[in-house]
Amino acid sequence: MGSTADHREAPPHAAVRRPPSRQELGSRLPWALTVVLAVGLLYTWLAPAGQPAGVANQQLHSGAAGTAAASHGGGSWPTTGDTIHTILASNGGPYINYQTLALYGSWRRVRRMPGGEKMVAFTRILHRTAHDELSAFVPTVKVQPKHPECDGREAEPGRRWVTECKWPPANRINATAQFFQAVLADPSLVKAPYLYYIEPDFLLVKPVVAPGPAEGAAPALGFFYPNVFPEYPQWKDLITRKLFPPGLGPLSAVPRSGPAPVVMRVADWVRAAPRWVDIADQMETEPELVKGLDWVRDMYSFCIAMAVERIPLRLEGGMRSTLIVLPPAANGLGSATGLHYTYASRIRWAANASLAWQFEKRAWTRQRIMEEVPPVPLPPPWQPGLLIGPGDNKPPLSKEQHELFTLLAETFNRGLEEVGGKNFREVLGPGAEPAREIPAPAAAAAAAATSGVG
Repeated sequence: MGSTADHREAPPHAAVRRPPSRQELGSRLPWALTVVLAVGLLYTWLAPAGQPAGVANQQLHSGAAGTAAASHGGGSWPTTGDTIHTILASNGGPYINYQTLALYGSWRRVRRMPGGEKMVAFTRILHRTAHDELSAFVPTVKVQPKHPECDGREAEPGRRWVTECKWPPANRINATAQFFQAVLADPSLVKAPYLYYIEPDFLLVKPVVAPGPAEGAAPALGFFYPNVFPEYPQWKDLITRKLFPPGLGPLSAVPRSGPAPVVMRVADWVRAAPRWVDIADQMETEPELVKGLDWVRDMYSFCIAMAVERIPLRLEGGMRSTLIVLPPAANGLGSATGLHYTYASRIRWAANASLAWQFEKRAWTRQRIMEEVPPVPLPPPWQPGLLIGPGDNKPPLSKEQHELFTLLAETFNRGLEEVGGKNFREVLGPGAEPAREIPAPAAAAAAAATSGVG
């Protein structure tokens, strides 16, 4: 769940339905029509956010924007087939970069598995004032951060990395918007008809499978998060009144999901991104929502944007998900192709409940983690009587959960091995893609369009 950082549990926070997909404009349509559509799309991006979401510019968002997207700039991204381009957003700090190395290594590994040929590209969207230590080694597109104070710094040698960022995912929405605005100008930024939006604290175990041929009618695929709940009484009225007015439909039309993990057509991402920005902008004007939703408000703004734009999203949850499971809540991998370790996994000894093992990403906040790139420890061998923590009433650890914890640690370590561990520069350097940077005018336009987004 965490964008460029972890998510914390919020009060119960609810679910998508399915609208039709847009038709794309062929590259042979007259240039004049393309110009008109592109201008319309630009107007959509820069439109005032004060109008009720989904009412202003709805026609442009739902039809012409996607059509222009396919032909803008004289080129086109792939629009047919079932290949997948994986993307994530990053702030470039050691905490995130260590996770990113393990994730990128796991992505490289699954590409060699049967079906892995469908996963054709990987891009890290870096929202930072300057390139970081991974830019030359992990495929990177750098955008301008809306909140430069989130860059972070080392407090002093050996101390934890600190930032002045009030909200860890503060740059994610704006950064994603800049990326998709750049895609309109340069469709070669994406290499597949589907984009898989994930986060640094994911690991891939098996190749991800697209929902179906992109030219077909299969809806996008997402994950059901039970703590995303627009009908929760505390802020139901605010969401209804300000962000998803009754005229747009019931709150049950809002997916209980988030932007990650989602496998969706490029054209739909391009269509959803400006609305995501609009909704987030409006949400930031509601102090009660900001306080109540806290870390998950970018998830809410994405879900409401999907409902407003009527983009269908099929949700899978729990052990039925083909995308992720979340240790330690899950009892096993199930049908999932990946792991999302937003929560800490801990094993305790039965005798005195002392800690026997943990997988805790919040310990990875010092710069030296990127100097050493150490493997994580494996759990102790399974035996009856081990407990799963934390909490006062620690339940017994099942053999299935122990196997999942072992898979988590082993997948993380194999990902690091794949990229060379602390020698990642030597291993990744020879074949690295040159880092790209969004031109300043495009970044400025996106920043203007997202003014006020937290």
